[in-house]
Amino acid sequence: MAKSHILLFLVSALFILGVAYFIPKTDSVVIIGAVFGLLVGLLTFVRVEFGIFILVLSMLLSPELKVAQVPGREVAIRVDDVLLMIVFLSWSAKMAIEKRVILFKKNPVNAPFLVYVILSIIVTLKGVLVGNVNPIKSFFYVLKTVEYYLLFLMVSNIAETEAGVKRYLTVGLVTLAIVVGYSYYLIATGQTVNAPFQSIIGAATQKLEPGSIGGYFVICMAVLLGLVLNMKEGGTVVAALLGLLILVPPLLNTFSRASYMAFAVMLVSAFLLTKKKRWFFGAALICAALLIPAIMPGNVNSRILVTFQGQQIHTAAGIVNLDESSTARIISYAGIITDVLPKHLLFGYGVTGVGFIDGQYFSVLGELGVVGFVVFIWLLVSLFRLGYTTYRDGKTHFSKAVAFGLTISLIAVMTHAATANTFLVVRIIEPFWFLAALVCVLRREADASGKKGAAETAPIPEGQVL
Repeated sequence: MAKSHILLFLVSALFILGVAYFIPKTDSVVIIGAVFGLLVGLLTFVRVEFGIFILVLSMLLSPELKVAQVPGREVAIRVDDVLLMIVFLSWSAKMAIEKRVILFKKNPVNAPFLVYVILSIIVTLKGVLVGNVNPIKSFFYVLKTVEYYLLFLMVSNIAETEAGVKRYLTVGLVTLAIVVGYSYYLIATGQTVNAPFQSIIGAATQKLEPGSIGGYFVICMAVLLGLVLNMKEGGTVVAALLGLLILVPPLLNTFSRASYMAFAVMLVSAFLLTKKKRWFFGAALICAALLIPAIMPGNVNSRILVTFQGQQIHTAAGIVNLDESSTARIISYAGIITDVLPKHLLFGYGVTGVGFIDGQYFSVLGELGVVGFVVFIWLLVSLFRLGYTTYRDGKTHFSKAVAFGLTISLIAVMTHAATANTFLVVRIIEPFWFLAALVCVLRREADASGKKGAAETAPIPEGQVL
């Protein structure tokens, strides 16, 4: 018997003995989870696309489990965190066995995203060493950023054609349909719309965050609007328009002011950036603006108006009244500028080093300093470049539609991030990075098509006969 066969037999025997030993001592939920994880890994190894399909479904349909308690916050891990690592490792193993090197396929986002991840790790390690950062808490938050990069890297490398992008988006639409169905159930039972499995299993408190599902709805609506404005097929346009209308009640019933604001800015940006159906879309926006005061539910109006009731705040524009949460945000933002930033101007305190700041831009300033903030803006600009240039140069209506959806969803996410840590919210930013990765694929196809067309139309050198 060959040595390799003997080694394989010994490893298999040890694995079987280990499983037999631990099964009686392990909780049944853990066993089921382990078996499911192994199955996902096997499916991914056989066909990587299956693993991505499971990941897309899990982005909105996986529960959170409490894994630690730190001052002021419970640390949770989602099932899709584990699935992402399983899929990534299975994909990496498949590439290694097939002797295919995992390369960074060219796109404008890779460099700033990688620099941002590395900077977050280094600055946070410095914060841990000097005692500014809780190591357990910071580990899980930095891990989230790393996971988002792995998701982006993996999907942008695995998907290769527009047909593949369509398959992935179809699974995304199935996920959206499930979430919307659950949302209408919550509306019918008089509850605030939240994502499925929003509450942390095992947590002492069950805190709901409707702003998460609101941000997700806005991203989906941006993609649907991209289809409405750019597709030629009447059936596709009508279906996307119906999807947009169906999503409006769930979005309103999140009562998330950040999501309302993101949705409004997304619509305006779509009007300004679209090259097709602009005046038709503009007329629809004007009609909607005239009808909204009459049809807006009273509880939604109250939720918006309560923002401007409460404590007086002195601003450059004069005195305004703001509610307690808005006032607390402004005070925390001012604290970052006046107290935190001067002490660690260039590189900040590290991730989680300044406590909870409910606003992405000021959080990045406090945690990663001016250098980190500049890298973050570089990342945002690169994302806009990716979306808008792909929309401009896309060779098919579908590629233009999806790229346009990414462009206006980025503007919406940036608006949402003004009052929330949007780029750390899993249910918003995982679908967003997934969408960005798919647009990278469409960008590569547009570039390849352009080069092919240039080669075909290039003049024949004098004297050369074909």
